[in-house]
Amino acid sequence: MGPELFKQRIKDTAITTLCTASDEAFTLLLLENSYARWVDIYETSGGIPSQRRGDLTRQFSSNIEAKYTRGGIKLSPDMKSQLRKGWTSDGIKRFNTLFAWVQKEKIRKPKYDQKIIRDLREKQDRRVNEKKRKHETILAAHSLWEQDPIDEDETEGEEGDVSDEDGGRPI
Repeated sequence: MGPELFKQRIKDTAITTLCTASDEAFTLLLLENSYARWVDIYETSGGIPSQRRGDLTRQFSSNIEAKYTRGGIKLSPDMKSQLRKGWTSDGIKRFNTLFAWVQKEKIRKPKYDQKIIRDLREKQDRRVNEKKRKHETILAAHSLWEQDPIDEDETEGEEGDVSDEDGGRPI
């Protein structure tokens, strides 16, 4: 659901509202927070561990703690580290530093986000156009609303032409 929602937002959203400075700073913080743990999981599992949808059992583990968060998974025999769950003071300070940096970068390179979004939209459009089948569109005759009558010359002599007996429209 997440990737599809993001792709739709790229397509529909104004560039300035897609991602805020705090969104970017938080994303960077999340990457820093768990990077060493993810690398350890990758190396000990021999690659990307598989996880089946709906399977709640953990199929991977790591003894490396997250850098700026505590709680959830008990990795340390030290119970004091488990008393206060959530972001540490260092994590909040790091977020504030990243937030200030992202804001400065947005001012320093105001067109950068626009370029990335434009490139993503073009890439998405190329994929959609590659997947579309190239075929001629043929409209079926109907009487649901007023339309120009079909010219009998257009239907005469074509294979599979089926008309009613009074020379009416094709069926």
